[in-house]
Amino acid sequence: MNTPRLNNCVQQESVKLAYLNARSVPCHVDNIRFLMHESGIDLLLVSETWIHSNTPLDMFYINGYTVHKVDREGKRAGGVAIYVANHLSSHKIDTPLLDPLQQLWLEVKLKSTNIAVGVIYRPPSTPYKCFDNFQPTL
Repeated sequence: MNTPRLNNCVQQESVKLAYLNARSVPCHVDNIRFLMHESGIDLLLVSETWIHSNTPLDMFYINGYTVHKVDREGKRAGGVAIYVANHLSSHKIDTPLLDPLQQLWLEVKLKSTNIAVGVIYRPPSTPYKCFDNFQPTL
């Protein structure tokens, strides 16, 4: 009996995903750009972006990527973002506001399936018990 090889039956797809606690994307944007392009990362989830609504685009823009972000206005730190390679399609998933947590969730379309990816920022002074309220959003 001739059994077909798995590779012939299933189209394999993969995505390179990375997480970074940036502690200021604007201060490290050149290093982040280098990392992204050298490693071929498809999705970069970032916490502590330190990006605000008045941050110039060139301080966080990365050529070849779409950035989705949630700024932490009125505070020094915080903020979350997800960089998505332009060859992937994505859109934001609406989630309830869970102050003081910041969260960002996207649906990303791969070749034959969709995946959900998310990034969360918890301010250091916030107790871990805050995640009790987070569970229903999953």
